[in-house]
Amino acid sequence: MIKPMFLLALTALLTTCVSPDNVRAAPDDTWTWQVNQNYQRFAHCLTDTLNNAPAQSWYYQAPRPITSFDQQWQRHRIILKSIDPSGVEQVHIELNGIDEHETRIVAGAKNLEAFGGGAPMVYVRAYVDVCLRA
Repeated sequence: MIKPMFLLALTALLTTCVSPDNVRAAPDDTWTWQVNQNYQRFAHCLTDTLNNAPAQSWYYQAPRPITSFDQQWQRHRIILKSIDPSGVEQVHIELNGIDEHETRIVAGAKNLEAFGGGAPMVYVRAYVDVCLRA
């Protein structure tokens, strides 16, 4: 059985060994969806579910909330971003309204598993599914 103190020490060691440049260079996972919902409503649902999620860490020992909600009315587009404390964009979700009840979503997220971190796209995909059922 692995002792909790060992896991804590290992997590701290891995976190200190990874620089923001390493995170920027990490590969992106990309997923696309086309849903039968209004892009504004869906963007708010996605933001709310991600920001109210349990304090899961995608890499650092802190929650990764949506830190930027940029709505471009004339283009029927909303861009959601999650930027970590080092200023690195870890998640980028773009929602484009095709018409009033149809939305195209393109999400990109850093895959940090090689550094001992998480895969944020797992969370994004899960919360897209939550919003599809809302």
